[in-house]
Amino acid sequence: MSDGTHILIVEDSPFQVKILKGMDLDELLNMEVTSISKKAESLQDAASSIYVITEEDIRRSGATRIQDVFNLVPGFWMIDLNYDVSAASIREVPESYAQSVNILMDGVPITNPIFGMVYEGLQLPLTEIKRIEVIKGPGGTVYGANSATGIINIITKDAKDSKGLFAYVDAGTRGYISPTVRGGLELGEGLFLSAYGSYEMHSGWENPYFEGDKVKVPWYNNQSNSWDTRETTNKFNSADVDNRKGVFAGTKLFYQGNDRFSVKADIYGRYNWGYDYAAYTNFDNGLTSFWDAKISNNNLTANIRFDYTFNEKHSLFFRPYYSWNPSLGCNSGLGGSYNTSYSYTEGELQYNGKFFSEHFTKVELIAGSNARGVNYDIGDYRDEQGQELIHSKFRFVDPENWELLYAGFIQDKISFGDYVDLITGIKGETWTLISDEHEYSPSARLVVKPHKKLTAWGAWSRSITTPGYLQSNVELGVMLMNDTLLSVTALDGLKPTYYYTSEGGVRTSFIPGLFVDLSGYYTIFKGKIGGSADQIGSPIKSRVSGEYIRPRYYTNLFDGKLYGAEALVKSGHIWKVARLEVSYAWFQAETRGLLVPPEDTSYAIVPEVDKVSWPEHVVKGRLYLDLPSDVFITVNGQLSSKFRFSNDYDYYNQQAMPSTSHTVFKDINAALFKINFKIEKLFLDKRLNVFVWGNNVFHNDPYLEGFDMSIVSHPYFVHSRYGLGASFLF
Repeated sequence: MSDGTHILIVEDSPFQVKILKGMDLDELLNMEVTSISKKAESLQDAASSIYVITEEDIRRSGATRIQDVFNLVPGFWMIDLNYDVSAASIREVPESYAQSVNILMDGVPITNPIFGMVYEGLQLPLTEIKRIEVIKGPGGTVYGANSATGIINIITKDAKDSKGLFAYVDAGTRGYISPTVRGGLELGEGLFLSAYGSYEMHSGWENPYFEGDKVKVPWYNNQSNSWDTRETTNKFNSADVDNRKGVFAGTKLFYQGNDRFSVKADIYGRYNWGYDYAAYTNFDNGLTSFWDAKISNNNLTANIRFDYTFNEKHSLFFRPYYSWNPSLGCNSGLGGSYNTSYSYTEGELQYNGKFFSEHFTKVELIAGSNARGVNYDIGDYRDEQGQELIHSKFRFVDPENWELLYAGFIQDKISFGDYVDLITGIKGETWTLISDEHEYSPSARLVVKPHKKLTAWGAWSRSITTPGYLQSNVELGVMLMNDTLLSVTALDGLKPTYYYTSEGGVRTSFIPGLFVDLSGYYTIFKGKIGGSADQIGSPIKSRVSGEYIRPRYYTNLFDGKLYGAEALVKSGHIWKVARLEVSYAWFQAETRGLLVPPEDTSYAIVPEVDKVSWPEHVVKGRLYLDLPSDVFITVNGQLSSKFRFSNDYDYYNQQAMPSTSHTVFKDINAALFKINFKIEKLFLDKRLNVFVWGNNVFHNDPYLEGFDMSIVSHPYFVHSRYGLGASFLF
């Protein structure tokens, strides 16, 4: 593909397009990535399955949310709970409080340490992203806990990447509008400053079963053994309260003092507001009340990185940052409305060194350490009038707390000539939320490069995930049992979940015009955290109220296996106008319950768990058409095998805990088929971009992807959306 093939790339701005010649698919193997070891290296040398979402991929995706961009990745699976909240994962069953994927933005973790999920209210302007590097598989040796099945590293533009003035506006159905403006300038030799701001609003998803004073809802007819409908009084006072408005703004500074020293500084913040349903179930009478509660997920982050290069063999970086994240109106199917706040304060230091011997051997050593403090502050639960719910069944043992994580790691890469690399390393860390014990994450990786167009790799690693604050601190009342409250509560001695992973893969561009990436993995996990209704203990005293409760323990409940394979094929230009990418992911999960506590024979063994929330087969595809007259068409989509991710819901009584089998609505296993498109036309010397887009274009009727009663108060139905927009680089 080196015979004059045209490859579209993007420079300076997402919408200033240039066409370069002579770039072939072999260069994919030499693409520079920085996330594997937190330093630059080529994709050919990577002993991991890594996928890079480029600036062009983001621009042409038609995505309006960051999780839609993540969904371009083979092996990433996502379902919407409402417009702003998604359950998603990599090589793991998606769970609302999952901790196995570490998501960072410019090195700062953005995973919520209280609940574990990140796909909520993350209003980041997509035009500010330079690229996203996604490691599929464990990275605990470098990144530590909660990197057991994947790392997503969002890399935003530096101040020196944002020259001039750039304006962008995007609008669509479901009340969506998102304007962005960015400006940058060079203040002096090597000194750059940029600033940006964006606004976004949308009306989100809604549920057609909750429109009107009287609604017809699903009802199971025992006589005909079939589903019918029955009329009921609607408790929801509005069909749609999944609306949001928000602003995101920031400023960046970049200074290159000389060839050895550079500084990057970034300050940004997010403020959004809207309404969602809060729910409070009174177990004395079994009634659930709903009200429109104001919500707001906010953030303020200051991040600075110092890089110093001693010489071509030795360098280091130091990164301190602070991130404050207050939220107003966290709502769920139980408990009312409440406020939360958490903050990160961290310093990170890493050294990179290269050493050579006389026997064609090169040694690269990296070593680093970090210390992170996390502050938690969880407010009182309140009712519709804003009054404290004294008898709320959703409580935390320590609503205010401070915990510390400190860690160090070392990794050694030995290269035997140009053909074989051996990488070994280990990280030790302590997370005081769990205990003062040290946990270790070792790994060993091997890369074999028999040809410049072929790389084979294999790896073994041990990683951990730690419980979130919710899992380790919650006391959640579920129902009354003989006048005693059945409550989910953490069992003393809660431990991390341990993952033992073997993986391997092959990358090649041997086939003319094609880049092929194959990988497979086999993971054994021990002690995954969960709870079981079959395990109800003898009454104990509540750690919050002092009253007696019947405990359903939240603890290390499951062992199991995760295994699968992924295949990716990318083409060069076909007939000089088309590029194609197709991927396939196969996933299997086996879960076995444990005795809780292990020495207590009065507890039943949890039965085998049928996890169908991740489909066994997922095919994704993306077609790029680069047409004459600067017209660009992109179509991307996915097709899955059948799956089900939903708690049962009682539509007749409108509550998440069904009272009779007549009213339980079980959404059947269903395949998920999505098609998105974007069409662009460039004008004025490629400085003006006009576009139209569509998401879920073949779904004329709203449909349910998933429902989790602990996250949202009721099921939301996903809709098709269409929009248009324009951008201009002044």
